[in-house]
Amino acid sequence: MRSVQQVVYGDRLILDNGESVQALGVWAPKPDPGKKDFKPDSAMGAGERRSREFTQGLLQGRQVWLTYGEPAKDSQGNSLALIYFKVDSGQSLGGGGQQVSLGAGTYMLNQLLLSYGFAEADNKANTSYKVEFQQLQSEAVRGKRGNWQMMTP
Repeated sequence: MRSVQQVVYGDRLILDNGESVQALGVWAPKPDPGKKDFKPDSAMGAGERRSREFTQGLLQGRQVWLTYGEPAKDSQGNSLALIYFKVDSGQSLGGGGQQVSLGAGTYMLNQLLLSYGFAEADNKANTSYKVEFQQLQSEAVRGKRGNWQMMTP
């Protein structure tokens, strides 16, 4: 198990050993350094901030463990993984305008990001969770949860 040192984006973490981990099968909004017109107060900017704050509220400083994908790294050298964490007793966690009450148990960040509307399913990802991830995203879109609240029909 490793400790989360930094949440870079809603779907990317830096662990205490320096490893950069991209959540497998999901895509959270990120600023595009190549776009000069990116505005932090735009819908994309707000979505990036809300996704990052949600993940920070869940995982900052928390112990996580990983199940690596195939391939194990993306084109930028980030590890691709399903990211798990444990909650010992009922806790209210999260951020980005969304608090989540979690009972004791083991949770997967990838699923929570999709369920609460802070990421999209990556249909190109090589994971056995692909169908489940698409379903979680569809439910979040229908329920206008998380970042989907900001989208017009």
